[in-house]
Amino acid sequence: MDDKGHVSGHLMLITPERVFYAGLLGRPRERCPGAFHVYVAINGGLRLTVDDGFERRDELVVVPPNVRHTIASDYRSAICLVIEPESVPAGAFEQLAARLSGPEAPLFASRIREAYSQLQQRRSSDDVSSARSARSIRAWCARSCRSANSAASR
Repeated sequence: MDDKGHVSGHLMLITPERVFYAGLLGRPRERCPGAFHVYVAINGGLRLTVDDGFERRDELVVVPPNVRHTIASDYRSAICLVIEPESVPAGAFEQLAARLSGPEAPLFASRIREAYSQLQQRRSSDDVSSARSARSIRAWCARSCRSANSAASR
C-alpha cells in the first residue's frame, strides 16, 4: 500500500476469487453484482435495502449474488469482502450468510475490522502478498462454512 493509501485508510486486496476492500462507499445507489458481498461498518452502522423491499440496519450485512440492493453507511467508508460464486461449493453462500447474520455477527464484524486494522498498519505491500491474502480469506470462508455445517447438523 502506498503512503497515500495508508493516510486515507483505503485498502484493496484483489485476487481472482476474492476482494477485500475498505474505503468510500460513494453515493448510495442501487447495484446488482454477481458476487457474494459481506459489508462491515468501520464506524456506526450500515443500511441495506433490497429490491424486494427488505431493509436491515446493522454493523454487518450479507448480500447473496445477483441481488439488487442499495448499501449506505453512517460513516463515509465501509469494509466489503467480495467472494466469487464459482469459487465455493454449492450451498456454501447460504450457510455462510446464515452464520454471518446470526448471533455471532458482532464477533465476525469485529474480526473483519481487526484484519483491516492490521493490514492498514502495514506501510508497504512487500509484506502483504496476494497469495497469502487469498489463502487467508479463503481459509476464513472455509472455516466459517465448516462451522455452519457442524452447527446445522447438531
